[in-house]
Amino acid sequence: MSATGLATILYAIWVPDSTRWERRGAKLGLVVLALDQFREISVSLGRNVSDELLYRMANRLSGTVRPVDLVARVGDDQFAVLLTQADLTTTRAQAGALMDALRAPFALDQITVQVDASIGVALWPDHCAHPQELLTCAESAMAQAKSMTSHIAVYDAVAQLQTNNDGRFIADLRSTLSPGEREESPAGSRRNHEGRDVGDLTCYYQPKINAGDESVHSVEALVRWRHPTRGLLLPGQFLKAAKHAGLMRPVAARVLDTALAQLRAWRAEGIALTVAVNLSTTNLLDLGLVETIARLLRTHDLPPHSLILEITESTLATDSRRARNTVAALRRLGTRLSLDDYGTGWSSLARLQDLSVDELKLDRVFVARLALDPRSIAIVRSTVALAHSLGADLVAEGVEDEATLRALRQYGCNITQGNVHSPPLPAEQLQRWLAAHTAAPTSSPT
Repeated sequence: MSATGLATILYAIWVPDSTRWERRGAKLGLVVLALDQFREISVSLGRNVSDELLYRMANRLSGTVRPVDLVARVGDDQFAVLLTQADLTTTRAQAGALMDALRAPFALDQITVQVDASIGVALWPDHCAHPQELLTCAESAMAQAKSMTSHIAVYDAVAQLQTNNDGRFIADLRSTLSPGEREESPAGSRRNHEGRDVGDLTCYYQPKINAGDESVHSVEALVRWRHPTRGLLLPGQFLKAAKHAGLMRPVAARVLDTALAQLRAWRAEGIALTVAVNLSTTNLLDLGLVETIARLLRTHDLPPHSLILEITESTLATDSRRARNTVAALRRLGTRLSLDDYGTGWSSLARLQDLSVDELKLDRVFVARLALDPRSIAIVRSTVALAHSLGADLVAEGVEDEATLRALRQYGCNITQGNVHSPPLPAEQLQRWLAAHTAAPTSSPT
């Protein structure tokens, strides 16, 4: 059923005898949910698998509600559930039950898929004057839910203004990633098709330092968004919105392109570096990822080993065969692999050995506790031993002070990264930092 069909039903409920409905004190509850990352799942897994996923989801939703309630698909990635004789408490509880049903894994095409959703709740007559307005109110609440921890929101007219602003925020991000919809502005940022400045994505770079001689081992590219009104935005301020809007694929492509272009420029000036770029699990489900990376390496005339791809430990723990196959294909391509946030998940050591990673990147939580928690020392020592036994480097991130730096070197950590060396910098500033670092006398690593 389409959104128009649902609206027709809501209108039919109201029009024949609206006075009788009001006199009886009847209430209607509407729950609207949108699947997070469905566009990326559809692109990555293919139309047949995504269609089967939608079919299985519809069955689950129908099995969660009462026979008198109505379940309808109202968009490519949206479902609605109409509840009769429902107050706010029961409608909110039903929304939670629907969320729980969707979060249980789906076994599809030899892979296990886990989905999440954003859910909006609205009631008549609590939130609107007419039942046919329920869909608009519930969809407004759903948009608000995307930025909430629970991912469930009840319609709030006051909060709707902020939601409208968030919608423009996502539209701006989409415009920065759509070459056909933007043109260069005099200030170097981008304008959308309406001529409005939407800023642009860029990369800052943070060096990784060899413990032995304090030379620069590589740099990590970290995405930033120069937004025209909100200023310079860090990844945590917009990547969640990108994920909900299905934009992680073009974001990754832009970061890879920007980082590799900069690496090529540095190499042309005689600055021999490698660059690290982060990939999300969503990126690893992208069937076109390996070809995209191969194409960009050819475009910028760079060898595959000049690129380090950082993947999180949770990637190894996932049941997705497709993600693991992508990691293996990247390895065959010749790119280097770094296992990021090591120690925070439950990865299989057997899988770790099979993937032959070049780096284990110790999570900053253990680095930060090094001076105070003996257990963190034990974790650092054991992880160093594990990394070296696998022929991999051990990278400690988030190193903030000299005392921690000395301790890490003492325990055998051979690469360090953090503000003790340099904060993330724009490319031109990092180049000046590299020149000064190379010219400075080497201090003792102990």
